[in-house]
Amino acid sequence: MEILIDNDLSDLHPDNTFIIHLVILCCGLEYCLGSSKSMTFKKLSYIFDNVVKKNQMAFKASNSIVAWDIEGYFRKSLIMAEAGGYIKFLSKAGAVTLQIDDKGRRLITMVEVNKRFESYISLVKRSKYKETDFKSPNIGCDLNEY
Repeated sequence: MEILIDNDLSDLHPDNTFIIHLVILCCGLEYCLGSSKSMTFKKLSYIFDNVVKKNQMAFKASNSIVAWDIEGYFRKSLIMAEAGGYIKFLSKAGAVTLQIDDKGRRLITMVEVNKRFESYISLVKRSKYKETDFKSPNIGCDLNEY
């Protein structure tokens, strides 16, 4: 599966848009690793869910992680991204971690050169959480959520 970015794509809401999900996954793995070579499922699912929802508050919290959902689009998009050769699943110390592949990096380059999905990419880049923040996270929620 090869993705080509056409000039008529725009910054759509990603309800049913696999390409946007793929870009979010690849950008998360490219820009949010820190010094690691791979990322845990938990951290990537957090980034994905909050970027899809454009939840800017999720990346402003300094001492807690906003609750997130790993159901729905994340699992399906993750499987399709791996099947398409954009990301890799790795086994590290008995846990599944993820890594971007060269094909995923080429997709990010193509998207950024064509200035597509900029609002999603800029939100991904704002995630400054470390892997250790997800070992036993302090989960917060919006005041009006419940």
